[in-house]
Amino acid sequence: MKLLRPLLLAAALLPVSHATAHHSAAMFDQSALLILKGALQSFSYVNPHSWISIEGSPAGATEVTRWDIEATSPSTLASIGLTDQVLHAGDRVTVGVRPLRDGRHGGSMVFVIGPDGKSYGANPEALGLRVEDLKP
Repeated sequence: MKLLRPLLLAAALLPVSHATAHHSAAMFDQSALLILKGALQSFSYVNPHSWISIEGSPAGATEVTRWDIEATSPSTLASIGLTDQVLHAGDRVTVGVRPLRDGRHGGSMVFVIGPDGKSYGANPEALGLRVEDLKP
């Protein structure tokens, strides 16, 4: 009986330690902010991370390519007003991202500006940007 109690406690805590684990953000260049404008291909509102895929290009570039941007969880997005009803395929959007360090077309979402000009996520003005210049 003395051994059973610690074993049950350890078994009960095992899922908690796994659930709180998370990957590193080291793959993203936290010193760079890339502004992408383009057409929304998909908005996958799923756990543990939502995804925004656009056909677009960074400011000043002419080549349009697919970018896959990792966002946070649906519950966190919902808390800032970004629900699965806000963005739709074909919408023109602007997305601020911390790009992947390896140069692939992807990154971590900092903010997204929807077709109505509303910004979700970090405040672009707090980053030294004018929202008016970022509208899709």
